Amino acid sequence: MKGSNKHKATVILVFFAIGYFISSAFKNNFIGGLISSMCGAALIGGLADWFGVTAIFKKPMGINWPRKIFRTDILRNSKNKFIFTIRDMVQNDLLNKDKINEKIRNHDFYSLIWDVPELKDEVKFNSMLDTVKSEIEKNVNIKESITKINENYIDNDKYIAFIEKILKRSIGTTYYNKVLNYAADEAINVIESDLFSGFMEEVLEEVIAKYKEEKGGEGFGDKLLYSFALNPQLLSDSIHDRTIKYLNKIKFEESNERIELNEIIKGSANYIKDNEKIRNVLISLKDNLISNSDLFLEQIDYEKVYISFKNYVTEQKVKLQENEEVKESVNKFIKKVLMDFVNSKHDEIGNLVEESLNKYDEDEIIKLAEDKAGDDLQIIRINGSLVGGMVGIVIFLVSYFI
Repeated sequence: MKGSNKHKATVILVFFAIGYFISSAFKNNFIGGLISSMCGAALIGGLADWFGVTAIFKKPMGINWPRKIFRTDILRNSKNKFIFTIRDMVQNDLLNKDKINEKIRNHDFYSLIWDVPELKDEVKFNSMLDTVKSEIEKNVNIKESITKINENYIDNDKYIAFIEKILKRSIGTTYYNKVLNYAADEAINVIESDLFSGFMEEVLEEVIAKYKEEKGGEGFGDKLLYSFALNPQLLSDSIHDRTIKYLNKIKFEESNERIELNEIIKGSANYIKDNEKIRNVLISLKDNLISNSDLFLEQIDYEKVYISFKNYVTEQKVKLQENEEVKESVNKFIKKVLMDFVNSKHDEIGNLVEESLNKYDEDEIIKLAEDKAGDDLQIIRINGSLVGGMVGIVIFLVSYFI
């Protein structure tokens, strides 16, 4: 394309070639010899660098033999090495454990929770409560449960131990499996939505833009990195596929993913027992339930009871959003879980990059690399011709005067 580095390099090479053939007739005099030496060296330098740059993407003039001398079609023959290099760069440099954990430490996950549509949108929130109500009516005897709490768990320590026991014993039960599978299916529906895909791409574009800004100029390797490993669309698709695959595995009770999640939930039960701020919130809810237990037990119209409960939950939701102590505790818990997950699963970043790159065959990688970085590499050809010309002048002057 006119104006491109490739066009300029070719024009310079042709100029020196013409200059060499014309000046060769006058090489016996000083000026003719000087121009001939300059153009000849520039032609050799330009041709050598043309061969080297072209060899990255294909076989110049079909030359690929003998292999010990001519190494051509380099990207095609080094695809695995290329993938490993980019994988290592992203996993151990751009997104190493320390950088990810630092981002987690500085992020406010508690506020993010309240941006979930089911909590932010009143209609969706009420619909979620209605669903929970229906499930409780099917599986729980409300009177019996409230009576049991009222009689046996007035003592706060016993009550917290009861909550911990319920959480741990619920793991593996039929109802627990139903809830977990329902949550996984709902998460899959959210991830499959265009809204989530757009959100992921926006986040990735913002992160990559910030990385570019911090890093500065773009070289050949950077352009390849941004084209392949740090391509927002490609990364978003890969994250989408791997997340869906992970959520589907969670639904199988014997899968490693399900077992790991069960251990995290068990750990959360211990965290609740040991964290004073969360204990206080749970105790406050229990005390409120006990103080109004007569209403729950004697009220005939359970629909009115439910409406009162819904109003109470909505009111508590607003208070929780503004409660700094709860915010601190929840953020601390989420950050601990996420950092533990990052430390144990960090290698998955490399697998994600490798999986993304393996979607391309050799021809696609070569075409994309040439489109993104090929023109910059033509500067090597320009420099080769110019430096070769200067070396030719020096060689001629030294040999002429010596």
